[in-house]
Amino acid sequence: MSVDSVNRSGNRDGIHAELVAMAVMYLWLAVFPLKAGAAWAWWALLVSGVVGFGRFLTYLGYGYVDTWHGSATLVLLPCFVVGASPDARHATSRCPFSRGGNITVAEIPTDGG
Repeated sequence: MSVDSVNRSGNRDGIHAELVAMAVMYLWLAVFPLKAGAAWAWWALLVSGVVGFGRFLTYLGYGYVDTWHGSATLVLLPCFVVGASPDARHATSRCPFSRGGNITVAEIPTDGG
């Protein structure tokens, strides 16, 4: 086994470990704080998704988009947008990432009407 093949295997293992760790973090955020109605959890998921998808979409400018990653982005981006929308009522809370007062993204009634 060459050193080059070991390095590539290690890189893949690191990327896989990172993906599993992110999945565990997102699952925890969704099951516990977001389900409990914590506004910071909604903002954390929103900011993470915007940065993550934005970072990937910048590859378009460099011409680096392969079929698999492009297809996954096309499938996951609408899921992210739709998934973030029902909890937009949390966006009317104070954004923990802001320096100022309240940031109102949407005025959605909480009484169901």
